[in-house]
Amino acid sequence: MSVIDPGNIANKIKLLFQKIADPNYILDNYYADGLINKISTKEDPDIIALEKLTLLSDLLIQALEKIDEVHITVQVFLVRLCSLVFCHELNFVKIISTTTADQFKKALNEINLPDKKPSVKVAYLELAHAFIKHPTGVQWLIRTSSWENIIRLTSGNQSVFVLRQTYKFASIFLWQLNDLGDEDTIKKVLDIVLQPILSNNFINVLSVTAEDEAQHSRVLIPMMHTLMDLFTQCSRLKRPTLLMNVLLNHYKITNHLVIMKDRIAHEKDINFLAAKLLFWLSIARTLLDRPLDKEEVVQGFHVVDVAVTYFNLMTENINKRCPTMILDISNACNVIWSQMWGIKGPKYSEDLISKGIILEQQFILLQLVPIITYMKTSAMKNDPNKMIDKELDDFVGKCMDLGCEHTSRTAYALRDVMKTMDPLAVALQSVKRLSCLKSSLNDVQANLIFQTLFYCLREYDPADEYGEWKPEELYELSLERSMVMTYVMDTILLLLNNFKIHWSESIEVICLYTIVQSVLKRQNLSPKFVVAALKVQTFTIKNFLPPNLSLLMEATSGSSLSDIGQRLHRRLLDLNWEVRDSALELLQVCTEISFMKFPPMQKQIVDNNLINVAAAIALNDHQFYAQASALKCLAAATKVNCFWEKLKSEYPNIEDRLIIILKENQEGLVRQEAVNVLCEIYQNLKLSPAFTDTLLNHMISTALTDFHWEVQIAALKFWRVVIHRQFSEQGMLDGTFPPVTFSKETRKIVTLNTEECGRRLVKAMDALSSLGCLTVLLKLLQDDVETEIVKTSLAISEEMLDILHKYNALEFLNESDTQNMNNITIEVTEDAKPEKGQDAYPRTAPKSSDDIIEGILNSDDMNLLSNIYQQHLSLQPVENDTGAVPEPKVKVLRFVTPSTFVKYLKSKNFKAIIEQRRQWNDGIRSLSSLLDDVLGIYEISEGEDYNTMDCY
Repeated sequence: MSVIDPGNIANKIKLLFQKIADPNYILDNYYADGLINKISTKEDPDIIALEKLTLLSDLLIQALEKIDEVHITVQVFLVRLCSLVFCHELNFVKIISTTTADQFKKALNEINLPDKKPSVKVAYLELAHAFIKHPTGVQWLIRTSSWENIIRLTSGNQSVFVLRQTYKFASIFLWQLNDLGDEDTIKKVLDIVLQPILSNNFINVLSVTAEDEAQHSRVLIPMMHTLMDLFTQCSRLKRPTLLMNVLLNHYKITNHLVIMKDRIAHEKDINFLAAKLLFWLSIARTLLDRPLDKEEVVQGFHVVDVAVTYFNLMTENINKRCPTMILDISNACNVIWSQMWGIKGPKYSEDLISKGIILEQQFILLQLVPIITYMKTSAMKNDPNKMIDKELDDFVGKCMDLGCEHTSRTAYALRDVMKTMDPLAVALQSVKRLSCLKSSLNDVQANLIFQTLFYCLREYDPADEYGEWKPEELYELSLERSMVMTYVMDTILLLLNNFKIHWSESIEVICLYTIVQSVLKRQNLSPKFVVAALKVQTFTIKNFLPPNLSLLMEATSGSSLSDIGQRLHRRLLDLNWEVRDSALELLQVCTEISFMKFPPMQKQIVDNNLINVAAAIALNDHQFYAQASALKCLAAATKVNCFWEKLKSEYPNIEDRLIIILKENQEGLVRQEAVNVLCEIYQNLKLSPAFTDTLLNHMISTALTDFHWEVQIAALKFWRVVIHRQFSEQGMLDGTFPPVTFSKETRKIVTLNTEECGRRLVKAMDALSSLGCLTVLLKLLQDDVETEIVKTSLAISEEMLDILHKYNALEFLNESDTQNMNNITIEVTEDAKPEKGQDAYPRTAPKSSDDIIEGILNSDDMNLLSNIYQQHLSLQPVENDTGAVPEPKVKVLRFVTPSTFVKYLKSKNFKAIIEQRRQWNDGIRSLSSLLDDVLGIYEISEGEDYNTMDCY
């Protein structure tokens, strides 16, 4: 065999087919899937070039002639490759006209044999999917009758992957026949698909035993899944179609399903599937007889049949006393309606809008009934003499106004059923299902659900309407009540994050913070609930806290915000790191809004020592997520003097310790946030010259040598701040010089003409050079680093270059200072390694378990765990924490001059270099690279020199 040059994709494909032709060759599944997935994306230039050639189809014809001789892994690969090639009709005609056509026919006719492996079946099913992508393939399947054995796969004991592919094939095949107008073949296909229900004469069956129901379900469920797959192309239902006409009018499928549901009454799975099918079919039947107008406006006659089907399903399950099935069907109908018309729903006629008949609202209203019923029954059970809850009754009245007469009747019937059952259990199921509707809700529905859940959450408030503490027995939490409360809080958080919950639609959102704060006073709450509650509070404070009179008065004593500091302090000391992390997120928001929007909150943060606690977590916490969140709080605190003064009183060397974190912490996320804190400190606080010099040296080291590119980019953003400061010190405002400015040197007003602007810019560039900023930027452009770092460094450099061009400052640069970039060197310093067993910086010794147990026995404080964790965090200043800041990892021995900086930026097309890097990175995952791996191109011949690290 002649040696083929593997330099182009065509030759590599030839080599691949030569290799897999070996009967003993086993193709690894990883590479087989990689090659198939890469070819199917059609984004690789190699694939585009390959499609222009006839090579692949020619090689496939040769390989398929000997497909029975190769290993099964290669057989599967070849068949899957054919399915990709057959997507093009010309390739299909070319290959199917050869002798391989008989092989395909034989394989598809034998696909239902029990000895066929699932991987082979799935491969041939993918091939069948390729056939039905064009009329020629469909006609071939009809002519050879190969589709029959594929459809019959649903009746056997198949794997879930085979069944899914079969359902999908049947539905697409039927719609293709619909497009071809082939009514006879449609009926032939449906005869096989509907055979389980047509062959059972349920009309004459008076009763079915449990064993018979189970047996019927095994054959009926695959049939129903096949029918369900027909409705994945729901846009086709908006116009009359041959397929729906045959299904509804010839086979009378609706009647069969209704009778079947009546006979097989106890199998929940089959009844649920039947209900969904009946709802889909009601939509199809309505639009088959009365299609939409050109503007696609839904009229009253369009919703009658759909509404009747829905309420009949509700009534049927109410009579069966099965509220959970009601919730499931109502959920499913809402999802189906949103799939049919989009999340916003259809465009209703004015007549329907005036009558309030909006179907998507009716689906949601019935799902809210169990929660409202639970609230009502719970309130009456706990306090029979309780006065009428006017707010809740007003909301219930609003819900009834949104519902039609049938919705109200069904709601009252469901309420009566729930009264004879456990309302709490049904309410729990309702909340669970509501939490799964995220992708099928519009804002109106979301506001309705939010209001309901708000009143449900209010039932868990341990204080009554007068603010008095309820008796213990009224708010003691059972496990099931705790689960309901947790699901309620999670769903409220989901709604707030994903929908427009506005006070104009749901005034209750204004009171949400107060209710959540009150509920958090309960004891023994689960960490999951506390985390969700803190996130809800974070959202409400950020978005719904009114700033009225906040600049003039403190928070009113006894209000929900009057004790937020104390509550936050308790949560910051929780033993669960998730709770601490969520509390830190809330503290960050409170710190940010206290700067301008709500200054009275500053007093609570200071009085409760919250920033200092956050500092303790940032310095000592064992969970790096909590450390990162605490560092964000410190960054926000730099804008408020009183916060930083309080922090400095307890941690006088906090800046040094932040540099220690930057230098020695092992987590990139923590180091990244440490950079951000130091950046905020540099911008907002007055620093000593000595610390500023230390900070700049460490930022040089971080930008050049950190192991995480995210940290390096954060350091580059710090240098961007340094650049802006240097330019602003020369009189520039937001990247532009004003006409005049005050000169600190001459103490006079100076006109900023072109010459003066150029002189000032050169002065700023000289300062940036002496600080090492220009060296950092050019080294990151010159060295082999991550593409994102190069892009960030280039963006910052081009910003400066644009300003220099704008004010013609380049002519003021000293060209004699131009250096050779090869002479710009850095020195790597030895890190001060701690002794074995020591931390990088001092910590207090942890307490032994005996000491902790002794502390529990001797403590009578209700916040016992908080006190223990406070000791664990070592909130008091560490006595011997006075060590010097470690040296940075690198030092620059010679700084880049402004002239060198500008010359180097102009010497290369860095955008082209970045694009080349991007293409190289993509090439690692390209088709050519995958072929190299399969073919062993990287294997080195014996005796050749190679570098063991030369890999990607």
